[in-house]
Amino acid sequence: MNPEDPVSTHHVQDDDLQLYILGRLSTAQVDAFERHVLQCSECKTRLAATARFVAQIISLKRGDGRSDKRADQRFRTSDNGFLRCLAPLMLDRWPVQVIDVSRNGLGLLVPTRLAQGALVQVHIGDVFALGEVRYSHQITEHQFRIGIRLGDLVRGKE
Repeated sequence: MNPEDPVSTHHVQDDDLQLYILGRLSTAQVDAFERHVLQCSECKTRLAATARFVAQIISLKRGDGRSDKRADQRFRTSDNGFLRCLAPLMLDRWPVQVIDVSRNGLGLLVPTRLAQGALVQVHIGDVFALGEVRYSHQITEHQFRIGIRLGDLVRGKE
């Protein structure tokens, strides 16, 4: 896929699917990638399948026997970022406010309800966090507090 060609007829490469999920594409590459995926049902299906695969790998790395209760101390913060839901695939990008962090998780305020178990990518500064939604509680009509169990952190490219 060529970031210079916004209506590329070529399908995205498998490597690009993984790099997108891990937050390793440049801003220009993300823009071209998302424009293509919005128009291409085959690539949209492949992205969703790749995201489910990544979620399974994260689950295996973490182990399924862990308790849902946090044992780690939480630290309050007010950082802002963006969130994408990768599995189930939703191409929206929502602004989020990070309200607390721990070694293994994030507490976020988001404008939409997300299902427990959803794989999400949270972008804060130059860091991309991959994780799983553990809970989603409605606070107001358009605000939800969600808890994310972190699976992986990577530094992205801008």
